[in-house]
Amino acid sequence: MGITELLYRSVYCFARRHGSASLVTSLDAVTVELFREDYGVSFRPLGPVSTRFGYELMPVGEELVVLEAEVRRRRPEFLEFLIEPFTPGERSRFGL
Repeated sequence: MGITELLYRSVYCFARRHGSASLVTSLDAVTVELFREDYGVSFRPLGPVSTRFGYELMPVGEELVVLEAEVRRRRPEFLEFLIEPFTPGERSRFGL
């Protein structure tokens, strides 16, 4: 796995461990498509595209349980990568 996957996993694990119900970020259209097609992470748009730092970015997000269910269905091996850092107790607590 590369930097993008490791960064996403770090954010995902942080969110889960700190009780977040959803993930929200601003991404360019290419990255949104990459997450959807390559990893099964289906963020939904939350607002209009805006230009920041010379990039066209869109706010996207989704509830964690929805993201997990979609990744489990479309890319189960990526879900295994995402939850690898969790202890068995954390996996049980998070319903994974």
